Amino acid sequence: MEENKDIINEDEGDVILTDEEGNEYKFTFLDYVDYNEKLYAVFAPADADLDNEDEELSVFVMEVSVVDDNVSFNLIEDDKIAEGVIEAFYNQAIEDVNEE
Repeated sequence: MEENKDIINEDEGDVILTDEEGNEYKFTFLDYVDYNEKLYAVFAPADADLDNEDEELSVFVMEVSVVDDNVSFNLIEDDKIAEGVIEAFYNQAIEDVNEE
């Protein structure tokens, strides 16, 4: 899974994701998470204030699929998986802060 982590350059900031109906939504890419042998991407709405510690951050978890250089992001519908990925994301963020 590590080889697929260069799909989104973390320095690019915002990304536009398009749903099945062609609607576009702007998100800020936060990080990748390996969870249960699958790769997930964690996004926040682009208008979220990421620096405000008092504001609760809503994040979106999407499974990353790469087939023949075509990348797709699939929203997780299983609440248990989404919660596990979010927990792993926060644990990963805490580890990153502790390493600094």
